[in-house]
Amino acid sequence: MNAQKNCKLFSEVINNARLEWPHIIPYKFSEETLKYFLLGYNTKEKLEADTVTVWPEYRERVAKWYVLIGNNNCFVKWFDILPNELQEIIDIGYKKYF
Repeated sequence: MNAQKNCKLFSEVINNARLEWPHIIPYKFSEETLKYFLLGYNTKEKLEADTVTVWPEYRERVAKWYVLIGNNNCFVKWFDILPNELQEIIDIGYKKYF
């Protein structure tokens, strides 16, 4: 259990998301992708995270991906994004790293 105040457990958020979107198979960023994502994301806004899970949704020629972010099993935030925008954030982080 996380001792941080106002901590909504990330694991509970993931379980609720699975109930809400049972037809979607989410994926979790690998350590390497997480590193590049954070480097890219932190060029605009400070974010601490140790897990990022993406729920890709495709509807009528529109793809919207939901990004759920956690740190120390606390839910940090979520946002929706287009797939190419998410890839751009990762690419920026990759370029910063190398």
